Amino acid sequence: MLSLLQQAHLMSVPFENLAIHYRITIDLAHSYDKIVLVENKGGFCYQLNGLFYQLLTHNFRSNHLNRKQI
Repeated sequence: MLSLLQQAHLMSVPFENLAIHYRITIDLAHSYDKIVLVENKGGFCYQLNGLFYQLLTHNFRSNHLNRKQI
């Protein structure tokens, strides 16, 4: 089931790598409006991963892992 969700996400939501040159909002509500509801655009990695994490937490038991560079 998880692999199907990942595949659907990758095939239907575009990754915007030019967004880093503009002001990026990582707010979840803004990302949802931008990518899903209103603008139907792609998102930067933080926006896409945040929305996918929310999808997982609503449907599965999941853990949030952070990475820290030393």
